[in-house]
Amino acid sequence: MSTAVRVGIQDLHATCSELLRAAGVSSTHTKMVADVLVTTDSWGVFTHGTKLLGGYLTRVRAGGLRTDADPRVVSEGGAWAIVDGESVFGQVVATFAMKTAIEKARGSGIGYVGVRNSCHFGAAGYYAWLAAKENMIGQAMANDVPSMGVLGAKNAVTGTNPFAFAAPARAHDPILLDMALSTVAGGKIFAAHQRGEPIPGE
Repeated sequence: MSTAVRVGIQDLHATCSELLRAAGVSSTHTKMVADVLVTTDSWGVFTHGTKLLGGYLTRVRAGGLRTDADPRVVSEGGAWAIVDGESVFGQVVATFAMKTAIEKARGSGIGYVGVRNSCHFGAAGYYAWLAAKENMIGQAMANDVPSMGVLGAKNAVTGTNPFAFAAPARAHDPILLDMALSTVAGGKIFAAHQRGEPIPGE
């Protein structure tokens, strides 16, 4: 039987940062990744927060995530850009991409940024929220490996493909929608399995 332990946000951020630095992640990237994961936990979305850190660190040790590069703009126009993530943490790439889109929108009224060579970025809502914090409407989305079937299909044909929307609401917290094509996020299924909990039927 597990026992719940309350951990403060600052302590959680410090622990994440320490683990990332120990894995050779730069201080700049460490702060970005820890910010995304801890903020997500603070929203109560524990399936997409610090729970993911162990898997990311395993990927770093195996060489699947780089710690010696930075995302970069490889092509751009007035209102758009393409970013090469250089296979660093998805949180770093997505934060860089959204900040680039925000700057494009400041000059053109709208900004689109596409990303390549990235990986799992956690909660899509975090990046849409970054735009809402700047008094803009934000959208963030990602593709995923096929894991869902469709009517008439024998095998999985599409991913859960998460997407998020956020809009400022004056003195209130931004309006934020973060969802996927599936009935429930895959992370919630895995979390229930780890806890030994049954999956409810329809």
